[in-house]
Amino acid sequence: MSKLYHEPIEVEFTKDGFRSFRWRGNYYRIQRVCGLWRERHGWWSQEGEVERLHLRVEVHNQGIYDLYRDRAKGRWYLERIWD
Repeated sequence: MSKLYHEPIEVEFTKDGFRSFRWRGNYYRIQRVCGLWRERHGWWSQEGEVERLHLRVEVHNQGIYDLYRDRAKGRWYLERIWD
């Protein structure tokens, strides 16, 4: 099971990749990236196409989290936490 959030986060990078993110004032260290994919949808709508970069990450001692970057908004979001 999982729970959806779609809340803004801050993601920290290094030259080696994704390092951590901050959500609701807490720090989450990314242990590894489990998956990476892009999605495009909405090209048919008047609002235009939405492009997102999705990451599934394992957070040290805390589980699996899905993050995404909304390219149009230039922001990262926590999408889902897996139980």
